[in-house]
Amino acid sequence: AYPAGPDSEYGWEKLFSERLYLAYARNKGLDVRIARFHNIYGPLGTWDGGREKAPAAMLRKVCEAEEDSSIEVWGDGNQTRDFNWDTLRILIISQYFYPENFRINDLCKGLKELGHKVSVLTAKPNYPNGVFFEGYSFLNKSLDSYNGIKIYRSPIIPRGNGSGIRLFINYISFVIFGIIRLISINEKFDRVLVYAPSPITVGYIGAFAAFKF
Repeated sequence: AYPAGPDSEYGWEKLFSERLYLAYARNKGLDVRIARFHNIYGPLGTWDGGREKAPAAMLRKVCEAEEDSSIEVWGDGNQTRDFNWDTLRILIISQYFYPENFRINDLCKGLKELGHKVSVLTAKPNYPNGVFFEGYSFLNKSLDSYNGIKIYRSPIIPRGNGSGIRLFINYISFVIFGIIRLISINEKFDRVLVYAPSPITVGYIGAFAAFKF
């Protein structure tokens, strides 16, 4: 709020950052939005040492308390604060995903373990042999899951023997069917990540997703 009078350099640094962004918006036409988050907490936050947020501190006190004992609560208990959970709803777009063996599988599991809600838009698995994996076909299993990760699967023309024309059809078919599958997704996402070891054409789906979400 203005007129502002931060009581420490920490507060002035935040205020200066806001003014810097607003200057770029005014002079360069940059589209700027400013949000002032308070009490950010989550899986990576500290829970002891005096710098923890109130939710973590309260949970620590409860966990450490002996049976039938009490815990200290600061103030009279009538204070109100806003708390923000630092997790994201993430959509990852990749032509390849489990049961195909790619590093994106581990990345998704890692994000899930950090507390984020992870969903994946991918194709029916057919790499590297060029035919659908057992249990998959062009039309079935449009919804799938892997370690608690929701998977949206689109149809695709399998890569076959990997010849140039067959690979081209394989790549383009995922762009077309992937965008169609994306249109049917009604969830909201905070971030969209594109994993593209090859082909880069998957970026077209990412661009459409950025527009949609």
